[in-house]
Amino acid sequence: MANLQDLQPAAVVRRILPHALAIGLAAVVLGLLLSIHVSAPWIYLHDDNGAWTQMMASAHLRAGLAATGGQGAMVRRADGGLDRYLHHPPLYPLIVAAVYRATGRSDTAITRLVPAFFHFVGFAAAVALAFILFPASPARRLVAVGLYALVPMSAYFGKMPNFEPVGLAWVNLAMVATCRHRRSGGRLSLALAVVFWVLAGLTSWGAYAAALGFVALFAFEGWRERRPERSRAALVLGASAGGTAALVLAQIRIIAGNSSNLLGAGGHWATPSATPAEVLAALGTAFDFNRIYFANVPFLLYIAWAFSRLRALLSGVRLNEDQRVLCAGSAGVALYALAFLPALAIHAYGQFWFLPFEVLAAADVALAAWERLGNRRRMRLALAGLAVAGTLASAAYTLAYRYSRPHGYAVRTARFIAERYYTTP
Repeated sequence: MANLQDLQPAAVVRRILPHALAIGLAAVVLGLLLSIHVSAPWIYLHDDNGAWTQMMASAHLRAGLAATGGQGAMVRRADGGLDRYLHHPPLYPLIVAAVYRATGRSDTAITRLVPAFFHFVGFAAAVALAFILFPASPARRLVAVGLYALVPMSAYFGKMPNFEPVGLAWVNLAMVATCRHRRSGGRLSLALAVVFWVLAGLTSWGAYAAALGFVALFAFEGWRERRPERSRAALVLGASAGGTAALVLAQIRIIAGNSSNLLGAGGHWATPSATPAEVLAALGTAFDFNRIYFANVPFLLYIAWAFSRLRALLSGVRLNEDQRVLCAGSAGVALYALAFLPALAIHAYGQFWFLPFEVLAAADVALAAWERLGNRRRMRLALAGLAVAGTLASAAYTLAYRYSRPHGYAVRTARFIAERYYTTP
């Protein structure tokens, strides 16, 4: 009878409503944080990416796709000619150009709202991912969703006009479809995963890091556990990611006539181009950026989670399906970070790709600690209170600091772009 009562509509509503309200509150908080100075000129840290976005998107509309070839271009004010910027996949500026055309606007607000919209899509996908990975732990889901909304990596860089917010939205959607395929083995979920991974690859190079992690996971499971369906999934996802990368590289090579520009840029930012001392300094700066923009406490929890998973793997402990997902994604993104440490030491948002993995892992290890403390109620409450207070204080301080100090390089670069190139259609 009790089970039947639990299935009554009123009981279902009472059980689900608080959870839904908490997720809705997190979405509202994220929206409010993203709305801060949404119409401001390009004056804050890394805001020069906004002027760059206006320049690139406007070129597609001003010169036309026949002239730009759908790839990076800038229209010079002096003579109307084109300069090229062939370092990235093409989709992000094309999306912004489409929004400019649809809305008739190309100001700072609409330019920021494009990545903000995609960041909300990524947030919704992260909520779905939390339900998939933590089906029996509402507390883990709520902590992860709350952190996704609060940490400055999300709340500040989520509306930054650049490849990362759009690319991560596709990655999160791809991970939801990929995880569903891991559970059901269905063709539709695999097809959706391929679509979203391809869109991610057409948007940003960083997306390939997460894709690589999942391809490696499927391949390992297929080989070690003799599961041919996992080997087939690895082949499908690997071929789609590799094919997408090949298409992007071919497009750049056709337009440029060679690959030297792209290879030069990649070599400049790659870790092997730096001296050992520079690598160590860059590693320290990258860790510091992660600590700051993931609000200190979640950063420490993520480090604890990583060490615990590494110890488990070295001890031969078999990880469950959900733990493997976070390990695979984290490993792929970490390899990307290590490969391009000089870039991450300058561009804090380069670690945006850690966002879903870091908040989900932080939630997992935090609730595991809560559960291990058992009946020690006072200690549990004290530690939880310190963690919440520390996260909120760190996030608030970082956001207040960033929005109270115009950044000289961003201001100068945005001014240079506007003076030399057209930033309106």
